Amino acid sequence: MSADRPEHGPDQAGDPVSRRWMVSADHVGDRRAVCRIAGEMDFDASAPLSAALEKVLGSGVEVLIVDLSGVEFFDSSGLNVLLGLGNAARTAAVELRLASLPAQVARVLDLTGAADVFQIDPSPDGKAPA
Repeated sequence: MSADRPEHGPDQAGDPVSRRWMVSADHVGDRRAVCRIAGEMDFDASAPLSAALEKVLGSGVEVLIVDLSGVEFFDSSGLNVLLGLGNAARTAAVELRLASLPAQVARVLDLTGAADVFQIDPSPDGKAPA
């Protein structure tokens, strides 16, 4: 398993040490990647998060798992990131799976009907947590 360098976003003051979001990608095997998102999925993070996720999507993977267990805030901008990623994954014929949804993320997906659009797993490996 190899880990790509995490990508970070600054806090509102632009402090490079304090981070509001982070994406890291682990490539498992030749054609499978797990992206872990931590922090806030809001308007300020949406463009760089989308770019970071689509970079992994375009790396030749067949399966992309997005682990959302570290997400602390999620609004409609975060939802748009995931929906855009879903569209890009379908276009690229990549299987997209969401994993480890925090309650807030699950609630937004359920209320908007977006939960029906995604394959949702209890954990990145597809198994229920112990």
